[in-house]
Amino acid sequence: MDMYLERHPSRSRRRVAAPPVVLIHGLGGDRTTWKHVIDGITEFYDVVVVEVPGFGRSRPLPSNVTPTPRALAETVHGHLRANGVKRFHLVGHGLGGWIALEIGDIAPDGVVSVTGLCPAGFWPHPSGDRQRKAIRSARRWSALAPIVFTLPFMRNGLLVGTLGGPGGLPYSDGLEIVRAYGAADDYVRVNEAMLAEVYNVTRRLTPLAKRVPVFLVWAGDDRMVTPPKINPPEGVYQHVIPYAGHMPTFDEPERCVEVLLAAVDKGMMLTEAV
Repeated sequence: MDMYLERHPSRSRRRVAAPPVVLIHGLGGDRTTWKHVIDGITEFYDVVVVEVPGFGRSRPLPSNVTPTPRALAETVHGHLRANGVKRFHLVGHGLGGWIALEIGDIAPDGVVSVTGLCPAGFWPHPSGDRQRKAIRSARRWSALAPIVFTLPFMRNGLLVGTLGGPGGLPYSDGLEIVRAYGAADDYVRVNEAMLAEVYNVTRRLTPLAKRVPVFLVWAGDDRMVTPPKINPPEGVYQHVIPYAGHMPTFDEPERCVEVLLAAVDKGMMLTEAV
């Protein structure tokens, strides 16, 4: 299985012995999801960035394998182990957050903490393909994006469902976001498999949180995912980044770094206390 993985060593000797932070992007994303937060995290921790099968430079799962969040998690975890990453913190965005929760279930001894950033899966019931139009639109606009996105009101308007109202979204960021969606080889299959399932708080999250510290970080202006309707179980810590949309790594990168580092630090503290 060909999967893309890149390493970013920490610039701090204080955390040289600490497990690395593994970053997993969301549906339609790629490694550029993390471009504005990597420097902040590597101030203290080693970082490993992976691209989910079927996105970025990673090849899709075989045609006879349904790319469910669990199947993607098993593949990502296997690739991490094959590359010597055996104990780590997980931070996942969107679908990547769901994948991180699944890896926490698969490999509790290797996972120090799990942080879901606007994680997918907490909807009340399986649904149809709500986002099929998004990939069609992105593929249609990707060819025109270099021209259309020179106009700030156009790029902000087209990405209003993804971002929280960024106003000053840079040209290069808008271009990278839409191109990642447009170039995603396995978007449709992965999207359908994801929307056909639910990540159940009672049956899945509760037992996981008894073994691994779990942090759920939500965005105040997110139009794509929302927190679960029931109170989270013990061992799950929630936080909201206000004024950010579904991709707070672009909307509020500095605040995002602050929140993610706090989650990883607390995960380290809780794990060491056990």
